Parts: sequence; structure tokens; C-alpha cells
Amino acid sequence: CAAEPACGDYRERYPNPAPMQISTARLEPDRPMPADLVWGQGDAFNSRLVREIRNETRLVRLVVYRLTAPDVTQALLDKAREGVPVRLIIEPNEYTNRTWPEFWLTHANIDRLWAAGIQIRRRRHAGLTHMKMLVTSRYATNASSNYATNWQRDHNYFVPAASKPDVYGAMAARFDQMWNDAEAFEPFAPGPPDQPRLAAPSAGASGVGEDTALTWRAAPFATSYDVYFGPSPAALSLVGRLAAPLVNDPPATYSWAPPAALAPGQTFFWKVVARTHAAGRDPSLVRDSGAWSFTTRGLASRERPARPTVFRRVNGRWYVQGRADSIAYGTASDVPVHADYDGDGLADVAVWRPSSGTWFIMGSAGSLETRVQWGGGRSGDVPVPADYDGDGRADPAVWRATTGTWFVLRSSDGYQRSTSLAIRWGEATDQPVPADFDGDGRADLAVWRPGTGTWWILLSADGYLVDRHVRVQWGLGSLDDVPVPADYDGDGRADLAVWRPGSGTWWILPSADGYLVDRHIRVQWGLGSLDDVPVPADYDGDGRADLAVWRPGSGTWYALSSATGYSTSSSTQWGVRSAGDVPVLAGWAAMQSYLR
Repeated sequence: CAAEPACGDYRERYPNPAPMQISTARLEPDRPMPADLVWGQGDAFNSRLVREIRNETRLVRLVVYRLTAPDVTQALLDKAREGVPVRLIIEPNEYTNRTWPEFWLTHANIDRLWAAGIQIRRRRHAGLTHMKMLVTSRYATNASSNYATNWQRDHNYFVPAASKPDVYGAMAARFDQMWNDAEAFEPFAPGPPDQPRLAAPSAGASGVGEDTALTWRAAPFATSYDVYFGPSPAALSLVGRLAAPLVNDPPATYSWAPPAALAPGQTFFWKVVARTHAAGRDPSLVRDSGAWSFTTRGLASRERPARPTVFRRVNGRWYVQGRADSIAYGTASDVPVHADYDGDGLADVAVWRPSSGTWFIMGSAGSLETRVQWGGGRSGDVPVPADYDGDGRADPAVWRATTGTWFVLRSSDGYQRSTSLAIRWGEATDQPVPADFDGDGRADLAVWRPGTGTWWILLSADGYLVDRHVRVQWGLGSLDDVPVPADYDGDGRADLAVWRPGSGTWWILPSADGYLVDRHIRVQWGLGSLDDVPVPADYDGDGRADLAVWRPGSGTWYALSSATGYSTSSSTQWGVRSAGDVPVLAGWAAMQSYLR
């Protein structure tokens, strides 16, 4: 009883209640269900729609209230690509319905159709276009279901043109009348997505972990997100594009993480741009989140960035990016041996002359030229300068392939031959790869064996004791791998790394993870088919080597910055192969073809 107080005397008035008797007999006789009647919204209805759209060869006409079914959308696209005209009339309120993420799909699907060039008109008169009608040459639908995947109790009748021509004709005429009514309907113009909202790291956050992910909240109507990242608001690079799943229940947040750890103690800026399917046709249909910044924990590196440098053999001149002039130093037969011989933190201009075994060193700290005879080309020596004694200065050194012997002239002893080192380590087919693998500030004696891809390392911290050597398999000569050891993770120890020309992939085993294979880093950068030369060095000054290649044809240096976790890149033109230039930051293995 709706008025409860007025029903208080119910039991007094009806003291003897009895069960209600209901007749279940049908009031109408059983009749066969029409063959073209589909009960319920969902797969059965959508499948029939798709079938009729695919069967049409002249003109597809569709009135849309809500379109969230991907198969119906795809059928319309396919039909339009076949050259069959497709006309849509849509309800604008549903196109911009933000109530549930499921409703956002209508926006996405209509945009896909518009981007494909399909003709679309929308209601402009007062009221609502709640029709759901498909008209083909064979059928017109009198439907109560939306074009959606979720099931609900509905009825949808496909009126056949052949057996019900009057009803079919009236429905087709109604569509045409709506399509041609310029007062009530107008051409559709797509709208942008909502603005994405950044979530974490929060604006201006400090002490952020180097392995942080960037997170933002889902924006209604966005079908993808472009992530921009960089060291300043004016230097943001596109680092990733994430597609939004076009499903009824999409994620509430999205995130992107740099491929590797960020540099410590540095401030970074980021933003997200939401896109729609229509943005490919109209680039203005995007929304920018605005840029936020955060600072990673730890202390920033004070390393001096490496600079692209080439040695032009035809005239014996050095070209260092950032210098207004070139430096005449060396001859066509000399080998560039770029290293920091005076301990000022800058690599010096230096050459080794194979014919006499003489090292010519021009110090960058204003010191006088140094000339030292050490090694010789006739003995098959390979120049391998590095800081073997830990005094902060590179030492002249050669590796004699014929005997596998390392000869090191130490700068800390004033280049005295009497205190030089001579240690046998390696075989004739090995490639010398000296670097500080143990982090004691001194270069270790190391070779990479192409036949097995094995690194054989004698550690300076262990006094170069053979029984304390390190052996790790990483890379393969049969795949043309080029050894490129460097400190990629910033722990002060060189990592094992190779660059594979066939795919342009860098394969890095970080020392910080104990050279564990399952913790390796793999990044594609550069291509051997373009004759790229790997030139890893710390170009961004964060204390970690960046992935970089020099492209001889154009003389362009392409670097992936470790400071941004290999998510941003830079390029600069410096040098060119046609002038006989040699990229002096390349390792010995990569440089050999330029020195023949």
C-alpha cells in the first residue's frame, strides 16, 4: 500500500486471505517468430549488422545513438575502403558522453570513421536522436538496441525490402529526409579529448628514484598519449606513445618508464599530450597536460661531457666540436689515440706513429708537447692508451697481438722504461678492450675473443694475477659483434657490452648487477647497414656512457642520452667519411676499417 497509514485496517477488512489464482493460458495462439527478429543487444545483433553491411554494394546508411562495438565500426571502415558510400547520422550528446568510460568508445569509433573520410552528419535541432537504424539495399532495421557489446533485453527487427517494401521504403525515405534536412542536421566536426592530468612524480618533487615511472590519469575520449621528456621545458622530446585500450573498462591511470635509470641529482621535465583517432587528420585535436618537473635523488655528476671529434687523415688535422679552429697534429699514416694524458679531465689530441712507434701528445692543460717512443707497427702492435697506474692520466701502451703481450709505459713513473709493465694476456685473434672493470681507478688488461664471444679480464686490483682472472661470455664474433666496454650504469666500473651491426642493437651486461645475464640491457640504436660506427662516451656529462653512433655518409653523430634513461636523443653533424675523417671516440675494434 503506497499510503501505509491508510492501510492499517487491511486485516480487519480482509480476515480470510486466499491464494491468488492466475491463469497461465496464452491469450493469443503460438505464432512463429519472424526470421529477421533479433532479441537482445550484443553479439547476435552486432553480427547481423556486420553481415548486412558487408553484403551491401551500393550505399550504407546508419543512424547512430551509441556506437561502442568495434566489429560494427570495422565493417563500416572496410565497406568505405571498398568504395561503397557510407553515410552516418549521429547523436552529439552521446559523442561527448563522459558518464562512463564505456561511453567514450562512441567518440573513438566515430572519430575513426571521420578520419577515414566517411560522411557524417549530426543533430542540431532540439531534442534527441535516439534512432538506431541501418538501411541497406536489402534491409532496414527497426531497432531498440545500441550498437554495443553488452547484452540487454531488446528487440530488433530487420525489415526486408523484398517482402515488406512499403515499410522498408518509408524507413529509407526517413533517413534520406533527415540527411538532406540542413536545418535539423549539420556536418559533423570532431572534438578533442579532455586534458590529461599528471599524477606522479608530483610537480616539483625532489628525491625521486632514478627508476621512477611517469604516471597520469586517463582522459575521456583519448585514444593514445604522447609522452614528452627532457632536461628543460624548451627541450622536451617525444619519448613514447601509449595506446589507450578501447574497452568498456579501461585503466584509470597510465604510466611510462624510461628504458634505463635516470641520472642522479638532475631535474627533468615531462608532459603528456592526449590524442584522438581524428588527430591524424586534424593535428589540432589534442590536449596538452602542461609540463611538470622533478629532481632525482643523489648528487649530480661533475664529469665534463665528451665532444664529437674527428681526425682528418688527408691533412692531419683534428676537428673538435666547440672549437672555432682545427688543430694540425699528425700525418696520414698516424693513428689517433685520443685520451686524457695530462689529467685535466679533457681528452688530449694525440697520435701514435706505427712506423717509429712514437707517441705525439699535445696536452690540453697547456703543457708542452710530449713525445715518447713505445711499441711499433712492424711488431703488430695495437695502441691501447688508458690509465693503468691510477694517477688520473692515460699511459702510452700497446698490445702485441703476435705474443698477446701488453706493454705499458706508466705516466706516474715519468715514462721510465725500467718500471714499465709487460704482461702476457690474450691470443693473436683477440681484440684488446682495456677498461676499469673493477672500479679501482686503474685500467684492467682485457681482451674479447670473437670466436667464443668471451671476455678475459686481468684485474688490476688483484695485481694482474692470472688465477684471479674474470671470464664472461657476452656477444659473438659470428654475428659481427663489436665490443664497446664503458661505464653505462655509472657505478665507476666498466660494463661488458657489444654492438650488433645487423640489428643495430646494444647488448649491455651491467657491472652493478654482477654481470647477470637476466639483468642485461638491450637497446636498438644505429644500423650496420648504414655503416654506423659505435662511439660510446659520456656526451651529457652525467657520469655514464651514452649510446652513440657516427654515420659516415653524412658525418652525423646520433646519441641516446643515459641521463634520461635512453629516452631522449640528440644528433649533430661533425666530420664526413669522404674527407677521410676518423671518429676518434670509437674503440680500436670499430676504428680498424678507417686505419687500413
